Amino acid sequence: IGRTQIGKTTWVIQYSIAISLGYKEDDAKLTPDWKLSQPMTVLYFAFEQDRTYFKSKYGKFLKNIPNLFIELKTDASDFKAIKRKIINMQNSIGNRRLLVVFDNITKMKFTGKEGRNAFFNWLESYQNECTSKGVPITYLKVYHTQGRYRDDMPLDSTTNYGIKTDSFFSQSLVGFGLCKDGDGRQRYIKELKNKLEPDGEKRTLSIYRFAGKEVPLYEYIKEAEECDVLPTKVDLVRGAASMEREGQKVSQNPQKRGRREIYNHDKLLPIYEEKKAGYSWREIFERRGWTFSKDKKRALQHALKRHGFVL
Repeated sequence: IGRTQIGKTTWVIQYSIAISLGYKEDDAKLTPDWKLSQPMTVLYFAFEQDRTYFKSKYGKFLKNIPNLFIELKTDASDFKAIKRKIINMQNSIGNRRLLVVFDNITKMKFTGKEGRNAFFNWLESYQNECTSKGVPITYLKVYHTQGRYRDDMPLDSTTNYGIKTDSFFSQSLVGFGLCKDGDGRQRYIKELKNKLEPDGEKRTLSIYRFAGKEVPLYEYIKEAEECDVLPTKVDLVRGAASMEREGQKVSQNPQKRGRREIYNHDKLLPIYEEKKAGYSWREIFERRGWTFSKDKKRALQHALKRHGFVL
């Protein structure tokens, strides 16, 4: 779980590569001593990413990775197709273990509730069935925090758990957030819930540097106390003032004639990214608890244009 545009997809793709390879190699390092005893097959449903954008950003990253299957064509609302592809993949790999990734499960919440609930009930039953046959199957679900979440808030399993129904049968939960260390491109991973340690929430977290070279890549840095690295509102304001896009500084408060500007770059960025990812205006409004109106939509469109976001 993490807020929109925090880097969840990049992290989970790197994680999927490491899983499919079955061992820790230099370009897939996640923790100092992470490893698997054997490779796993990974079936990755990319619901949130546009096909062209996904390939342009991650194409080189995913080139020639064995046992990793990226599914870009399946719609988040096509439960029959998703179910069929999971079963076909499980049947085709024999006794190998299978990891199925749903990225982003929040996209599925806008589909029919009845069909969605039936699908996830089937998913739980199918997992138990596979485990009993000695061919375990695991699911990794990626989804957003609540709309009120901000980077200076601590992630935990109660106050920022997204919409409750998004977590369907989750037995463990990991938070993905922003650190104040370094140049603002560092992230942290924190275990929020663990079925094996119900009362053992960790106060420490793992910090990673975004070391994008030719492809997006995270590398492990260190362990730290959450209270030492969680950014404050002051840190976030400082970071916003120096944000750069495409090598040029972005004006955070462009001049607006008439009433005072109520939108800023940080507020508009996730809206822009969600619109580019294919969300409708109604979906964007719903996720923030706003009442949809054409006037409000037009105001947002004008604000995006003022701040240099071209749709």
